[in-house]
This record gives sequence, structure tokens and C-alpha cells, in this order.
Amino acid sequence: MSEKQSRRGQVDRMLGQIVSHGRLFEAMTVAERQWVIINPGPAITLFMAAVRELNRVEREEAGARNLLITEVFTRELCEELGFHVGVNTRAHRLTHDEEGKTLLTLGDLAKRTRAELRRVPRVGDLTLDLIEAVLSQRGLHLGAPKL
Repeated sequence: MSEKQSRRGQVDRMLGQIVSHGRLFEAMTVAERQWVIINPGPAITLFMAAVRELNRVEREEAGARNLLITEVFTRELCEELGFHVGVNTRAHRLTHDEEGKTLLTLGDLAKRTRAELRRVPRVGDLTLDLIEAVLSQRGLHLGAPKL
């Protein structure tokens, strides 16, 4: 199969998905639907831009999940976010949880809930607030689904 045929097959499958999920377009106003009908080229360009943006966000989140806790929780970041440096030290030490399990990355940390981390000695509301602020900066949050 040639590359051109393969690309055409992918386009056909994509169009089939759009048609089969047409009910999702009901949320568009009549004017928006008419614009898409009259301007299919720009509409497809906008669709492609949205898909590329989604991929960028997914890549960034995947990268954030792999950041080492010890590299992220720095004195400078703590000061930048307006937290006392001692709070950062407690967050920095969160490389082990209450059960002795290793939490090395932000992804490991994001899998935990606030209640789970609250049980770790010397981790209080201020430390948890800092953790949530740091995760939020990187598009993550506590209690994230386990991947």
C-alpha cells in the first residue's frame, strides 16, 4: 500500500468518526454550523490546531509527571509562590510516604490524595497547599488517576 493510499484511508476513517459522532455538533449554534459548511477549509484548520494543542498539553503533562520531586521543590520556587522555606523542606522530604513507599516523581505524588499525604508526619495544610500549587502549575492535581 502506498503512502498516499494509507493517508487517504486515515482521512476516510477520520471523516467516518466525524459523521458517526455528528450529534456532538448539536451544541453548535445554527450560525456556527453554517459557517463550517461555507468555510470547510478554515474549519478543518481550526480542528487540526485544536488536536495539535491537545497533543502538546498531553506531552507537557507526561513530562511533568516524570519530574523528580527533589528537583521541583526548591527554595526559590517556595519563595516565588509565597510559602515559608520550612514548608518547602517538608514537601521536599516527601520522597517517602507513611508506608515507606518511594515517591520520586510528581506523577507519584499526584496519585495520592490530600488525606493520604496528611497522614505523613510533619505534613500539614501549608505543605499540602504548596504541593497543590506546584502540581497545578504543571497541569496536575492530587488524586490524579493512576496511569
